[in-house]
Amino acid sequence: MHIRRMTVGDVPAVAVLEIQSLSSWSQEQIAVELEQERGTALVSTSFSGEIQGWCCGSQVDSEAELLKITVCPGWRRQGVGVALLQALCEQLAADDVEQIYLEVRSSNIPACQLYLKLGWQEVGNRKKYYRNPVDDAHVFVRTLTKDTH
Repeated sequence: MHIRRMTVGDVPAVAVLEIQSLSSWSQEQIAVELEQERGTALVSTSFSGEIQGWCCGSQVDSEAELLKITVCPGWRRQGVGVALLQALCEQLAADDVEQIYLEVRSSNIPACQLYLKLGWQEVGNRKKYYRNPVDDAHVFVRTLTKDTH
């Protein structure tokens, strides 16, 4: 697996990947993230070049938010999500970000368990945050340091 910055050429493949997930983003929404001045978008690719997953985050001063992370169903539970999160956190820590936040569907138990395992802390809940289907969100935070792994 190889983690790298996402390019405009990756957008169509990432959009196809998004269709396979809840709360999917459109091709236009994905493309907009590449234009954000304080944004970071990464993709994970297999050795053959297939996009396995992607994530993006937005930074404001010393804080950031994980906006999206999606892993192709065929690549789940193989370390792709962990690698993307680690790469994003390392990049943000290098840019002097001290904390990163995220929201996750309350029904997404595997993701909640993964975040806790990786050192994130649950700090709140948002009622009916998600649509299609309606779901609450758990809010997590992780403190970053220059040696974040």
